[in-house]
Amino acid sequence: MKKLLIKFLFVLPLLVPVACSDNLDVVNPNEPTLGVLDSEEGFLRLMLGTYDAFDGVTCNFPWIATAHQECMGDAIYIPWGNFSWRWANQPTKIILDDGTVVTPPQGGSQAQELILRNDRAQGDNNAFWLEWSAMYRMNNHANLLLAKLDEGTVEFSGDAATKNAVARAWAYFWKGWAYSRIGSLYSAGIINNEFSATNPDYVTNQEVIAEATKQLDQAINILQGVSESADYTTLMERSMPDFMRPNGVPSPQSWIRIINTLKARNLLVNKKVRDMTNADWEAVRSLAEQGLTPDDNILELRTADENALFRTCFTPYRVMIGWHFISERLIQDFKEGDNRFTRNFVQLARCLRQPEYECHIRLQLPRLLGRSG
Repeated sequence: MKKLLIKFLFVLPLLVPVACSDNLDVVNPNEPTLGVLDSEEGFLRLMLGTYDAFDGVTCNFPWIATAHQECMGDAIYIPWGNFSWRWANQPTKIILDDGTVVTPPQGGSQAQELILRNDRAQGDNNAFWLEWSAMYRMNNHANLLLAKLDEGTVEFSGDAATKNAVARAWAYFWKGWAYSRIGSLYSAGIINNEFSATNPDYVTNQEVIAEATKQLDQAINILQGVSESADYTTLMERSMPDFMRPNGVPSPQSWIRIINTLKARNLLVNKKVRDMTNADWEAVRSLAEQGLTPDDNILELRTADENALFRTCFTPYRVMIGWHFISERLIQDFKEGDNRFTRNFVQLARCLRQPEYECHIRLQLPRLLGRSG
């Protein structure tokens, strides 16, 4: 008995630290693990987090990357050197009416200056990495959604089959959207459909567009079998910020039409006109006819007075304070009485933070998918 008591007293101190360790092993709710995604609430928050992939904190995508594209498309002009905007905006030369040739006062052509800065060491001055990083961040986010659904551990309430299907369609759609932008903007890209992984296998932009089509078609196949039930609406509402769905969420059929419009756009902008065949034009026509209608609820980026996703990362604010200037070419494109002009533009006497300049302010962000009218 004495020997047994000694052994018990020897083992007891070894057990106490283990028990204490288990009791103190508390998970920090501010640093959740992937295990929280097994609950419906955790997974819905992950779906809503898709919008965070746009990076509204640093403004890399909603402001800086889109500003590059808008100035290259003559919607705006930016004289500042920040983020290499000046170089994206730089013409090789301007020929005046009298034949005078004006060349840039500094640097070479747009292509030369952008290629010169296409290096990791350039950081934010590399105009090419901002869109690239945002789109692959979104793709990786969608990969995580699909990985959790494949595990089969997410505990959906109600019509679990519908919620699972809609969540998959959501992930496939955003993957298709991200690949669409990569394929449309870069000569090559990487196809990566695994969470938190990458590979060095660059493929042509046409192969990236083909992958976009594949992902979008998977979303369509799912949505064709989904009805607009209460569980569908609830899941969609929880996946989108409320201020970005002022008229409600897209129905499954509206969502399919959104995808068809995107597919038509992908085909139209990724081929030179001289390379378009009759079959290509017929495909564009067919997709457009099966695309968005005036009554469809769409996916769009909007701002809000409070809890705005993009804070100050949106074009109207930046135009108003003198970061951007509306291009004369854009204004001249509007004919008198065009509702798109009267609805979206107003002239200010002076910029709020650059009073020496005149400003035009664009009132509303461009829609992700949709039409102006």
